[in-house]
Amino acid sequence: IVARSLVVHGNALGAQGDEGAALDLFDQALQIQESYYGKESPILVQVLKSKGEALFELNRSEEAKQVLNRALELCRGSKGEDSKAEINVK
Repeated sequence: IVARSLVVHGNALGAQGDEGAALDLFDQALQIQESYYGKESPILVQVLKSKGEALFELNRSEEAKQVLNRALELCRGSKGEDSKAEINVK
């Protein structure tokens, strides 16, 4: 619940244009989720997506690409290698 609340708050900050503060919250949420679910859990996809969007808005496109690719790989892994996974970004 704490991690999810951090993501919701981060998304609200991002919508207000404060992507830097949002990114901090996404990092905290990611740390919590990774410690609880593991680094390969598909549960991480939402926070990774939000983090990637924040990085993109901060003009950190290479970092955003890495984070979003990680999210995509987790999607693919949870649905099987032959399925198509998609992450919708703003």
